[in-house]
Amino acid sequence: MQAAVTMPFVVPCAPELPRATWTSYGLTTLLVLPLAARRRAALTVLVAVLAAGGLYKFAADGPGRPLPYTGLMPFHTVAELSSPPERIAGALVTAVAVPVSTGLDSIDLREPLSSLFVFAAAGSP
Repeated sequence: MQAAVTMPFVVPCAPELPRATWTSYGLTTLLVLPLAARRRAALTVLVAVLAAGGLYKFAADGPGRPLPYTGLMPFHTVAELSSPPERIAGALVTAVAVPVSTGLDSIDLREPLSSLFVFAAAGSP
């Protein structure tokens, strides 16, 4: 999973983007590690992954956003295995985190809306 998340760091990217740093790789590892517990504590893992993604966004000077697989996996697990109140909590947390994360990169609404669509599809049983 780590390789998939950090793929944008190693493929050729635009010269104006900063290079990946050890901090970038370390913070993306925080996105991946909680996934080991996603079946036992799906909502907690979702919140941890979203928090680590926010930390990456605001603390790392990396070459862009990592791929969103680490958020999609626990979101789907919450939808599949959790109680209705936990599903609602997971949907609300994600409905706030995803647009804030993607919306800060651009004023274009297409990216936040398409990201919400992808997460909604991942949450469908």
